[in-house]
Amino acid sequence: MENQTLIAAWSELQTRVEASIALQMKAHDREVAKRQGRLRNKARWSPIWDIVMSGIALLFTGGYASGNFQALLATPWLALPALAVYAMGIFQINLAVRQLIVLSDLDYTQPVLETQAKLAQLRKLQFTSVKYTLALGMGLWFLPPILILQMLAGPQVLQKLADAGGSWMVGNLLVGIGLGAGVLWLVARSKHASKIQDGLVGKGILEAEAFLQEIREFQAV
Repeated sequence: MENQTLIAAWSELQTRVEASIALQMKAHDREVAKRQGRLRNKARWSPIWDIVMSGIALLFTGGYASGNFQALLATPWLALPALAVYAMGIFQINLAVRQLIVLSDLDYTQPVLETQAKLAQLRKLQFTSVKYTLALGMGLWFLPPILILQMLAGPQVLQKLADAGGSWMVGNLLVGIGLGAGVLWLVARSKHASKIQDGLVGKGILEAEAFLQEIREFQAV
């Protein structure tokens, strides 16, 4: 009789413990879903901003090219600033869309390793976007201002600038290429590369990685 009482008490205690654990897991899952939504929305701002700004650049560049098609066709090299800006815009939009696709598929309730792989992919895309934006921005910084001048005064502005200071343009291009190469080396090879990369990928991704670490620690308990 006494053994049966102990067995019943143990069974009841075990049931209560299991119910308590189930409640804790439900509360944890709700918190995960809530924070996941906040982190996803925060991480979306950077690629959405890239798409908006690149889209505006493509819109104005396309309008300029179509409005001056004959002049650019007659002297193709005058279209170099527009082609450079257009290519950079397409590059940025491509990376931004890929980031949004990964974010839409990111789910912290999936296995940790799977989520970690998606965060690593997201980090790589964001880092690539910022890295090459900095490098190309330094190397070709003078092309967007020239394109704006061409939009305002016509494609021949580039010809006039080349006639007036072609060596200045070549010198800026060479210096810019050197600076761009320096940026690529700095973020990949320097002893501070890891910290630099963390700074470039953005706060949203860093917070997402920290949250994944919290989930890993919770599951290990």
